[in-house]
Amino acid sequence: MKVDAKTSNPNFSALLGNPTLPLLLDANILIPPDRSTLSSRFRPVSYAEYLAHWLEPLALHFPGLCVHEAVRDEICKKEEKDALDRLILKHSITLVSDSSLSKHERIIRNTIEHKIIHTGLVEFVPGYHSSKDKGEVKTLSYAATKGIHLFSSRDTMATHLVTRAKELDSGLEAIGMVYCYELLYALRKEAETNVDFLRKLYRDLYYFTNNEKLQNPEWGVFLPAMDLLYVGKHKAE
Repeated sequence: MKVDAKTSNPNFSALLGNPTLPLLLDANILIPPDRSTLSSRFRPVSYAEYLAHWLEPLALHFPGLCVHEAVRDEICKKEEKDALDRLILKHSITLVSDSSLSKHERIIRNTIEHKIIHTGLVEFVPGYHSSKDKGEVKTLSYAATKGIHLFSSRDTMATHLVTRAKELDSGLEAIGMVYCYELLYALRKEAETNVDFLRKLYRDLYYFTNNEKLQNPEWGVFLPAMDLLYVGKHKAE
């Protein structure tokens, strides 16, 4: 995915200004990246490191983090699901569910879900035994129904559903993306965490392939470029 360190993102600015804003997360934010299919050089981080240096600091700094129950269900590994459940029990992350929707809200949710499915970008079909893309569809339709304006994902399809909402008629025009690299920047600037780990995570996600090295800034260039965009939006180091 391309890193935009040249244009300020009003959604991220809003979150920096108010870290308690609800931010719905896709499953790929909750689990470590595995790009070993791209190269044998890839060395994935352990989940223990990912939890300690990414997910827990993220939940601490952004108390409005939310996860839809369909996203929780997508997490297959017991260690990862148990850790998420502990964060939910501690109220570090809020679990949201369609069962909380009123009758009127369910009608709205169903309408938006129908729009998302008919964009042709997702494989999920309600009523069939298929879970692919279910987390994204359920999360985004819930967000649009409840008026939650911020969503974070590393998935290209999910990103297109939001950023191309008007073109695709996905019903998601009121939702804005907060990108993973922006959250990495926020933790580097505002939370006491392992900077070396954040640097490695950025490299693994955005500066690993030759194409990524051509289009994205390296970590040492990325940070000051983001400072220029968001100066005054974060606490002093």
